[in-house]
Parts: sequence; structure tokens; C-alpha cells
Amino acid sequence: MKDYAKGGQIIAYKKDAPKFKKIDVTDKYVIEAINEIGLQDVKFDKSSINEKIKSEFEKLLDNTSEYIISEDSNAITNAIEYDIQARYRMGDTENNINSYKKILDSPSQRKSQYIDKYAETQKETINEWTSYLKQSEYPVAIKFLILKSVLNFNYDYKLNELLKRNNKTIRNFTPFDAGSLSELVNSDSDNLLKDYTQIQVENSAKIMQDKEIIKTSGNGTWLKFNGGSKTSQEERLKNSKELAQLVQNTYWCTKTLAKNQLDGGNFYVYVTETNGEVFPRIAIRMEGDKVWEVRGNKSSAQDIEEEMLPVAEKFLTENITNGSGKKWLDGIRYNQEATYLYDKISKKGLFKNSIEEFIELKSKEKQNLLDYAQRNGHIVRLEKLIEEKIENLPNEFYGEKEVASNIYGYDYEKTKIILDYANFENSEYTDLGKLTTIGGDANFKFSKITDLGNLKYIGGDAKFGKVTDLGQLTTIGGNAELDFIQVTDLIKLTTIGGNATFRNSEIIDLGSLQNIGGDANFYESKINDLGNLEYIGGNANFYESKITNLGSLNTIGYNAEFEDSQVTDLGNLEYIGQDAHFEDSKVTNLGKLKSIGRDAYFNRSSVINLGKLESIGRNARFDGTEILDLGKLTTIGGDANFHYSLITNLGNLKFIGGHIAFAITEIVNLGKLTTIGRGADFRNSKITDLGNLTTVDNADFRSSEITDLGKLTTINKKADFRNSKITDLGQLTTINGDVDFRDSIITDLGQLTTINGLADFNNSQINDLGNLKYIETPHFGYSIDLERKWEKRQKSNNFSIGGEVSNTNIIAQVWDWFGIKF
Repeated sequence: MKDYAKGGQIIAYKKDAPKFKKIDVTDKYVIEAINEIGLQDVKFDKSSINEKIKSEFEKLLDNTSEYIISEDSNAITNAIEYDIQARYRMGDTENNINSYKKILDSPSQRKSQYIDKYAETQKETINEWTSYLKQSEYPVAIKFLILKSVLNFNYDYKLNELLKRNNKTIRNFTPFDAGSLSELVNSDSDNLLKDYTQIQVENSAKIMQDKEIIKTSGNGTWLKFNGGSKTSQEERLKNSKELAQLVQNTYWCTKTLAKNQLDGGNFYVYVTETNGEVFPRIAIRMEGDKVWEVRGNKSSAQDIEEEMLPVAEKFLTENITNGSGKKWLDGIRYNQEATYLYDKISKKGLFKNSIEEFIELKSKEKQNLLDYAQRNGHIVRLEKLIEEKIENLPNEFYGEKEVASNIYGYDYEKTKIILDYANFENSEYTDLGKLTTIGGDANFKFSKITDLGNLKYIGGDAKFGKVTDLGQLTTIGGNAELDFIQVTDLIKLTTIGGNATFRNSEIIDLGSLQNIGGDANFYESKINDLGNLEYIGGNANFYESKITNLGSLNTIGYNAEFEDSQVTDLGNLEYIGQDAHFEDSKVTNLGKLKSIGRDAYFNRSSVINLGKLESIGRNARFDGTEILDLGKLTTIGGDANFHYSLITNLGNLKFIGGHIAFAITEIVNLGKLTTIGRGADFRNSKITDLGNLTTVDNADFRSSEITDLGKLTTINKKADFRNSKITDLGQLTTINGDVDFRDSIITDLGQLTTINGLADFNNSQINDLGNLKYIETPHFGYSIDLERKWEKRQKSNNFSIGGEVSNTNIIAQVWDWFGIKF
């Protein structure tokens, strides 16, 4: 059989229709299919042609593996080189980058790490096509034509052209979607693959209804596609199909690699909508729980449109639970600065203040490190470059011995800069002379140095011992070991890039300190005021500290421990990146706090007012709290526990991503809540009205007071109506899991069209199927009349979407409906 070079274009019937009309073949898809197959050895009559098309379709189903990637190519090389460049841009080390470069010359690694992964994704996609087409009742001719098109081509929406596939193609097959296929079949299309892809793009709005909405920002919405090891393989496959469908009109490789990317972690897409058409604008790809990639849709370079930059920054700062969003943004800027400085020194040599610029940049290295590297590759390259350039000193900017590579080249009277580790432990020096900059770690423990003099920068960790005067010091790039230090005031110090522990120190005043990049431990410290401190990148521990007010502090990147602390006022704090522990704390009002990235513990707390809090990234415990009102809270990403709470109204809460149980609560109305991402247990609750709820995963209505489903349209998993008071399914259209109608008082399925699981009607009172079109596994038991109605509807559906049948077949089918055999 020749390659299907037309890519789904139906053109043969325009010239061949008269010839085929003579044998009563008028269906253009039949004419196109047999023209594609060829009439050689086929008797020119209707029956023979239909049999030949059926035979070739079955062969195609059996031979789809021939179309899956199996051969190496330049496209694989390009994919590997793209990954190498991505690692380089992100500041990976030479060793890690070189390990990737070795893949280029290793046929076995190219196959196992690239070809096989692409093949797995392609196989999963094409299996969706074949498994559906095998059991569908669509005419065999159109099934043959669409499958041949999918196997041989991709239609690129952005380029507006068909792209030929072969066994070297890394791009995935066109994603399968039953709804889009149904629209295509009913559209009388003459361009099957093109029209199918365009229908998918136009149907993107439907995907939005099924996805977890993280946040509405500006004129658009952030959608979440669950991935990673915590998401089942089945859900990842479903999400990858929807994600690929959503991004068909973008430049992103996600439309090819959605499954591979979701295997690594969650995926967020920011979309805007105009006249019913959805436009993806920003993509955020996670690797585990870390931000791995952020892309825009401005051009083929995947850059972010200018007006979208604030949207991306706001989301990454507020919604990525562990601070890796802000870290990603900061890391990108940091690596750009390092690359720029490297290029400038390479061309100009050591210019005025170039080494100082490098040391200041290096002092921020630790807080901008990738999780898979111990050093930033750009900084390491800069170090080597500067060491090479030092050999040409002095020059017009740096005098003799002003710069030393390490402590061994240090000259007390001349050296201003030490590039690497400076260890003054047990040295005879009593002061640092002209030294202003140390590029690496600095160790003053057990030294005779008490005054740091002109020293401004320490690029790495700092151990101070019994230093009594920090002098001009402004920056510590790494961890600050402050225990047993004899100073009481940090004076000019503005930045500590790593961890800072204040226990066992004499410090009572943080002076000019604005940033701590890592953990800040105030446990049993003498500090009672955070002064100018605005940012803590890691954990903040206030346990048994004297601090009562957080002052200017705006951000805590990881966990915030207020348990058994004296803190009563959160000051200017707006963001906590991970968990917030308010149990047994004195905090009563959250003040300006807008976001808690992970778990929020209000149980056993004194909090009575959530202030400006808008989102909790994961679980929220309100059990046993004094809180009466959820205030501005709109989002809880995980489970919500209201047991034994005094809360009666969910207020502005719109989204709960996990489970919620309403028993032993005073809540009677769901208010503005639209989505419950996991299970909703309404048993023994006081809720009577579902309000604005449109989507829920599992819904248990047994022994509940609910009589009306309100605006609920979708139940994504199980639904249990046994012994419930519900009589009407209202606007419910889809149940994507099992449903139990046994012993319910529901009589009419109303708007329900789809049940993608087991539907148990045994001993139910349902007598009207309403709009129901599909049940994956029906069980009728003693509901015999309902079973007959379903069988009749099924036969009617099969007939209405079937292919060309003879008059004899029509009569046979009609007789069969009435139970007459002949």
C-alpha cells in the first residue's frame, strides 16, 4: 500500500464519483479509502470494496508498531543538544554537562534515554486510537482514513501545514479525543487531520472545565495538570492527552512530549479566552516539586510576552509551594548576569571592579544553586577565567599582589582580594590589613583577629569565633556561624546567603540585615526585633525566642514555626512558602499574610482572624480553632478539616483540591465553592445546598440532607446516591467513575450523558434514561425494564452512526430489536 500522501484530504470522489455511482457507492470516504488502497485484485462491486477496506483497516490496526519511532536521527541529536544547552543556561557544572555530552556518542544511551522514551509515549497514544476505533461503530472507511492520517502525519496548527511522519519522528502522534472525533465524523470533513486538530483547539475550553483551576489572574486562568510519581499512570496518561490537546496552537514541545513531561511532575498553563477560543500564554513545567522550566508563546523562541511577565512572576512567587518559583526567576537573572560578566572579562580582561563584581555575584551562588549541582557552572568557569587573567597582573586597574588566588598568596600589606578559601585559624595575623574581599569561605575561629577592618564581602561560609567588630562587612554568601560571636550588632551586614543561627550569640540587633537566603534560627537567641529583615529563604524558627513582631519581614521561603513563640504580630509578612505552624502560638491575626504554600495548622491556635489570607497550597486544619470566618480565603490545595470548628460559612472559598468531610461541623452552605478536587463526604452533615459547586472527584450523598445537586455538572470519580434524599440530578452531565443508584429515590437521569465506570441500577427507581449516551459497565440486576430501554437505545445509537448497510441488514436489525429471529 502506498504512503498516505494526502494526510486526510478527501479529493478522489470529486473526479471518481460518477464511476462509483454505477455500483451504488456514493459515500466519499468509501471512494477515498478504496482509491488509497487501490482496486487491484478487487472485484468492482459494493460488497467487495467494503470487504477490502475492512481488511486493510484490520491490517493497519495490526501494524501500527511500524510507525512508532525506532531509528536514530538528527532529531535525537538536536533533542540531546537542547538538554545540554538548557543545563548550561541554568548553570550546571562541567561534569554534569559532559555526562550529557557523552550521550551524543553513545548509541545505547541515545536509545534508552531518548528513543525508547519517545517510543513509549507514541505507543500509548496510538493505542488509545486503535482501542477506540476497534470498538466504535463509525463506518469502517472513515476509521481507516483517520487512522492512516494519524500514523503518517501531524497537522501543525501554528505552521498551518501537514508534517510527514516516519520511524525517526520524535513528535508524538496527534492526541486522541473521542469528543473531537465525533464532531469530525459529523462535520462531513474533506481535511480529516487538519479539521480534527482544529476542533481540538476549539474545544480547549472544555478541558478547562475538567482541570483544577489554581488561580484567576488578570484576564486569564491558571490550570494544573497533575503529574509526577504521586499521580497514577492512568491519570498521567489522561492529563497528557488533554495537555497536548490544549497546547496545539503553541510553539511548545509539550504538544509532542506531554507524557514525558508529566512523568516528571505537575504542569501549569496560564490561558486567556477570547470569543470562546482558549489561548495558552505561559507554561510552567515541574520536575518533582521544583520548577524546571518556564516558557511563553510569543515566538518560536518560546519567550514570554511582555505583558505576561508580571503574571508569571506573581504566580511563581505566590503559588509554588516551596519557593522554587521565585528561585527559578532569581536563578535565570543570576545566570544571565554570570554569563554577561564571563563574556565581558573574556573580551576585555580584568577591568575596573571586575573582580569585585565577580565576588559579589559569587556571594549569591548558594541561594541560586540547582538542586542537582554543588556549584554553579557559570561561577566555576568565571573562577578559572579570573585565575588565568591574574597571571597577567598588575595592570592599570589592579596593582601587584592586590589579588591572590588563595590564602597562600596573601600579602598582608598589599592584598585586597582573596579569590578562594581564606583560613585564618591559628594564624599569627591580628588584623586583615587592606583585605576587602574573600571569594570563598572565611574561617576566623581560633584566630587572633577580632576586627574585620575593611572586609566587605565573604563569598562563602563564615566562621567568626570571638570576632568583636564586623567593620565594613556587608555580605556573606553562604552560612553564617554566629554562635559565640562577641558582637551585639551586625552593623552594615545586609545579606546572609545561607543559614543563620543566632543561638549562643550575643547579637541583640540585626542592624542593616535584609536577607537570609537559607534557614533562620532564633531559638533561645537574645534578639527581640528583626529590624530591617525582609526575606528568609528557608525555614524560620521562632520557638522560645524573644521576638514578638516580625516587622518588615515579607517572605519565609519554607516552614514558619510560631509554636511556643512570643510572636503576636506578623508585621508585613505576606508569603510562607511551605508549612505554617500556629499551634500553641500567641498569634491571633494573620495581618497581611496572603499565601501559605503548603500546610496550615490552625488547630490548638489562638488565631481568630485570617486577615488577607487568600490561598493555602495544601492541607488546612481548622479543627478545634476559634476562627469564625474564612475571610478572603479562596483556595485550599489539599484537604480541608473543619471538624469541631466554629466555622459556619465558607465565605469566598472557591476551590478545595483534596478531601473534605462535613460531619461534626456547623457548615450548612457551600457558598462560592465551585470545585472539590478529591472526595466530598456529605454524610451526617448539615449541608442542604451545594451552592456554586460544579466539580467534585468522589461524592458520597448517603444519609445527607442534600435534596438538590444545584450547579454540579461533573463528578470525576465515584458517586454514591444510596439512601440519599436526592430526587433530581439537576445539571449533572458526567460521572467519570462508578455510580451507585441502588435504594435511591432518583427516577430520572436528566442531563446525565456519560458514566465512565460501573453504573449499578439494581433495585433503583429510575425509569427514564434521559440524555444518557454511554455507560462503561452497566449493571441492571432486577431493573429489567430499564435494561431493555438501555439495550434499545444502544441499538438505536449503533444504527444511527453505522456505515452503509443493505436493505436486508436494516430489516434484520429492526426485527432483532423486537426479538424476532430469522
